[in-house]
Amino acid sequence: SKVILDMHNIEQAVYQDILMRAPNHAWRARAEAHVLHRTSVNMEREFIHAVDQVWVCSEEDRVHVRQLYGIHRSMMVIANGIDTAFYADVRTAAGPTDQPTLFYCGNFAYFPNVEAALLLVRDILPHVQQSYPKARAVVVGHNPPSQIRMMASGRSDVLLASNVDDIRPSLTAATIVVVPLQSGSGTRFKILEAFASRRPVVCTPKAAEGLAVSHGIHALLGDTAFDLAANVIRFLADPTLQTHLTDAALALVEQEYSWTAAEKRIADAVGALPLVGAQNALV
Repeated sequence: SKVILDMHNIEQAVYQDILMRAPNHAWRARAEAHVLHRTSVNMEREFIHAVDQVWVCSEEDRVHVRQLYGIHRSMMVIANGIDTAFYADVRTAAGPTDQPTLFYCGNFAYFPNVEAALLLVRDILPHVQQSYPKARAVVVGHNPPSQIRMMASGRSDVLLASNVDDIRPSLTAATIVVVPLQSGSGTRFKILEAFASRRPVVCTPKAAEGLAVSHGIHALLGDTAFDLAANVIRFLADPTLQTHLTDAALALVEQEYSWTAAEKRIADAVGALPLVGAQNALV
């Protein structure tokens, strides 16, 4: 049989980023990252050279894997895909305009999501509130640590929801999806979900990494909290801009990141394997 390794992240890069960016007082995150970085390097190297084919999420990841572990005889880019029809009801509903709602979601067991949520609430939201005093942030995600819970405690302009099984109601209540990721690897389902929901996206280049996203066409990109806040304000002040970019983003996700697109890439990748009546394993 043939064995395929599906790398939704490059774990070495994730933990390297955490070691570089986690503050010194985040000793638990740094200690865990130190151990997991060393372990992930050994595991990824062993697995990559033991399988018949490797799948990565983007061309950037393919280049990174080759730099880290050498050239594999068969490495295929299989972009993440989502069921765009699942978000049909969200994209037909307009986001709130009387109280602009900046939305972020992520699993907070993953440190880059903690870092991004804190940046949204502590740095981006206050800038936006200077122009839109009623603006608020809605942060959704499992496993919120104490610093995330404290961030929202006692505030009427910050809502934290930690046990959400269906993201669609939260997206329906969002005006703009803000993804201020500073670190991490792979590609972000949260951006694809926003595109499929026709919600404007403001994000960092890191958040858009690996996706065919162009600034000013599908989303508004910025490096700093000030730039991201300025882009949020730009969207809020220009509904026509929102319409143009969300239309283009929806077309992009349906063409490149739908399940239909993913199925074709997977079929092409499996077809490239020299199969002789053998079954495949995906790890």
